[in-house]
Amino acid sequence: MPPVTVTAPNAAPPKRVARQKPLPNPDARIRIVARPQQSDAASAGSSGVTPAASSDRTGALQPTAASSIRFTGSEVNAVPFTRPGEALEIVPGLIVTQHSGEGKANQYFLRGFNLDHGTDLAISIDGMPVNMPTHGHGQGYADINFLIPELIQSVNVRKGPYFADVGDFGSAGAVGIDYINKLPKNIAEVSFGSFGYRREIAAGSTAVGDGTLLAAIEGTKYNGPWDVPDDVRKINGMLRYSQGTATDGFTLTGMAYSNAWNSTDQVAQRAIDQDIISRFGSLDPTDGGVSSRFSVSGNFAHASECGQTKISAYAIRSNLQLYNNFTYFLDNPVDGDQFNQLDQRTVGGFDARHAFDWRLGGFETQTRVGIQTRYDDIRVGLFKTQQRNWLSTVREDRVREGEAEIVREIFADYISGKTPRMIANDLNKRGVRPPRGRQWNASTINGNVSRGGGLILNDLYAGRIIWNKVRMIKDPVTRKRLSRPNPKDQYKIVEAPHLRIVDDATFRAAQVVKSERRRDATPATAQKARAPKRVFSGLIRCGSCGGGMASIGSDAKGLRLQCSSYRESGSCGNGRRVYLDDIEALAVRGLRQHLAHPEVITEFVDAYNAERKRLKKEATTERTRLERRLGEIGREMKRIVDSIVITGMPPEQFVARMQELEAEKAKVIAGLDAAKESDNVIALHPKALDRYKRAVVELADEFKRGTPTEFATIRELVTAIIVHASPSRPGGIGTKANTEDDRSVRIDIKGRLAALCGNPALFPNMAMSGGTLVAGEGLEPPTPGI
Repeated sequence: MPPVTVTAPNAAPPKRVARQKPLPNPDARIRIVARPQQSDAASAGSSGVTPAASSDRTGALQPTAASSIRFTGSEVNAVPFTRPGEALEIVPGLIVTQHSGEGKANQYFLRGFNLDHGTDLAISIDGMPVNMPTHGHGQGYADINFLIPELIQSVNVRKGPYFADVGDFGSAGAVGIDYINKLPKNIAEVSFGSFGYRREIAAGSTAVGDGTLLAAIEGTKYNGPWDVPDDVRKINGMLRYSQGTATDGFTLTGMAYSNAWNSTDQVAQRAIDQDIISRFGSLDPTDGGVSSRFSVSGNFAHASECGQTKISAYAIRSNLQLYNNFTYFLDNPVDGDQFNQLDQRTVGGFDARHAFDWRLGGFETQTRVGIQTRYDDIRVGLFKTQQRNWLSTVREDRVREGEAEIVREIFADYISGKTPRMIANDLNKRGVRPPRGRQWNASTINGNVSRGGGLILNDLYAGRIIWNKVRMIKDPVTRKRLSRPNPKDQYKIVEAPHLRIVDDATFRAAQVVKSERRRDATPATAQKARAPKRVFSGLIRCGSCGGGMASIGSDAKGLRLQCSSYRESGSCGNGRRVYLDDIEALAVRGLRQHLAHPEVITEFVDAYNAERKRLKKEATTERTRLERRLGEIGREMKRIVDSIVITGMPPEQFVARMQELEAEKAKVIAGLDAAKESDNVIALHPKALDRYKRAVVELADEFKRGTPTEFATIRELVTAIIVHASPSRPGGIGTKANTEDDRSVRIDIKGRLAALCGNPALFPNMAMSGGTLVAGEGLEPPTPGI
């Protein structure tokens, strides 16, 4: 090919524009973004750098590259759009889409990345973060449906993971939106469009005192082209008071937003091919969601010769409930596969920063320092639903970010040598909330080695999720579901580094300490440890808190007991020490005296048999009704099948009714099974008194033999022995008299009649009052009844 000569045009090289002198009033700085297509190129010179303002008002200069740029509100509103999220499409390269209804957060695409609902795009509005961590629908969920485009003052864009002040979600970029403080003129506007679109907005500002009050309210209604209308019902409002300027002043802002909608999700192709639904149809018309957001925020800015300072703080309360059904009736042919995702949270935080402007070798330089903090109190859940009605809970969690530091503190204390009792006691004194219940206990921290439970043994804190730790079995006698630990080789481990709270070195160090403290046990000693060493082992409880009483050693008088809650967590004020021998002697003497009143048992037998007759009569009546209804359901289902097979009627007309009948049939069958179980309870015979009398005579002999096997009869009689704090000398909880050893003991005995009736499964929950015993005194009259 012939050579081609390219000659550069005769153009002088661009001149460097001299830096303007600072204005006397820093508030009077002019911040204008000039773009290549603008005619007034002189305002930008030839350097490609123009004066601009970021959302934090700290940038004196900003390049006009697409990766770092500022847009004005008028530029945003110059392009028509129907969804608030589309206002962000002014960002070069950003695509904003929508699915599953008009109230859900948008789907974002930037720089070739699918950012889901905002996972890697940090969005803020008026200094408040929009992205939500640990969200019930998706990490970084960023719902900007509460945005009012007419109030936008500027959109500040920064792309790439190069900015420390945008937080965790800025891997692909960050978008900061600022609202105006004052409208040039008030707005009242009503818009109508296709598919039932309607929007009303009213906004205005007025002078109040030394500042400006700005108010706006917006309402939107939209159905869309779908067979099941979106039925968007959105209302949105904002109230702001401001004084001063953006660089020297403050703002106080309140926002409120509520939205509800239906959603048309993906559908089965065969449903369209078979003309069951149209291309715009839905297989579950109850899919959709409800969302709300309320916030208060404040911003303060000050400029001086030392630089610019900005402080912002905010509090947000948000709620989201999404209902989706992607598999229809695949998992649950009766109720369907709809599920509900819940996210409720309260967010609080602040941002404080200071910027210094200075020159280095003729170059303008800015240095920024600051601090940011944010706290989320989160409730997330996943539930099975039918037509938005709750069926069952898959899981429900509370996430309190501040508790992560408590976990790190516990690991550090444990490794440093503190015992679980000391740690629990300290946490209770400080008022730190436990994972469940009212108080921390040593067992909360220690956990269960075979099941991997407890705080120290929880691999989740080290960033590992372990499944299949236990398996569920059904007891053939009680029909209750019981959990049993699986061997460790059956564990399923998934690495989850994003959930890590403590590093691997700390977690391993805690396991080493745990192993050193754990007592080595052979199978024989383990079996010995499980058997009761004394007749009432594990049955003696504190009368103040209801917790167990444990051994604290022996002295010349015998083995001593003390409240476990007092020792382990400090949550009980009863520090009284009692002697086990006194408790046993009182309890056995009291049982013999109490059980020497056969009229109590006779009365119980008569009352029990009468109650059984009444219950059996009611069960027979209910069973008859259920059997009649089961026949009616079967006949109706047969008629529906005949209508489809014989007459050729469309099956889809009967889908809803068949589902209702199947669900009712399952409930009726369950009711019949329950009625059969209730008939299996044995009625008492008066001859049960003979066994009762023999047991009373043998009671003392059983206790004297004193081996774990012979303890069985006595332990079946007693469910708990309540020991009350009653110091013999003046004093009370927390006093020396309260903690002194004292031979005076007051107890209550709670028992059951299973052993006396010869059927341990007959009265598993029947308690009797054993009266009150005091050392050296007789038994008070027992309560005549059960």
